[in-house]
Amino acid sequence: MRGRTRISHDGPFDPERVRDLAGEIYDAGHDCAETLVRVFSQLGVVRDVDLDTFHLLASGFGKGMGRTRGNCGALTGAVLVINAVHGRNAKRTRDMYKLTGAFTKRFEKAFGELTCRELLRARRTDCREKTCAAAALLADFLAEQ
Repeated sequence: MRGRTRISHDGPFDPERVRDLAGEIYDAGHDCAETLVRVFSQLGVVRDVDLDTFHLLASGFGKGMGRTRGNCGALTGAVLVINAVHGRNAKRTRDMYKLTGAFTKRFEKAFGELTCRELLRARRTDCREKTCAAAALLADFLAEQ
């Protein structure tokens, strides 16, 4: 099926490879949400949306929704990736609320918070590290689907 790529822990979808690629992309000047969509686009996971368009769609979500420190941009970028891979359309009728909710719960369990404000307040790690960890978390999640 076009748009779906089975992700395994072999080769380019290894969580450590994903984490490293996320770091490279983040260091090139992309924010958290942009980084997530670029990682999974570059790895060929997202194939129904071209990279430039996907990047444009993600660009306002960084820094907690346009620097408001609301929902974490890495989380919203991850949800965009989940939607691009498994989203509903005329041919796919999968329950997106279930998938999005499951990933959101996993993200909150991993990081303790969902908002940029609280994640930065906790200061356990910086935005770059959380973005890289979120990319690896998403790779694991997608591999299970």
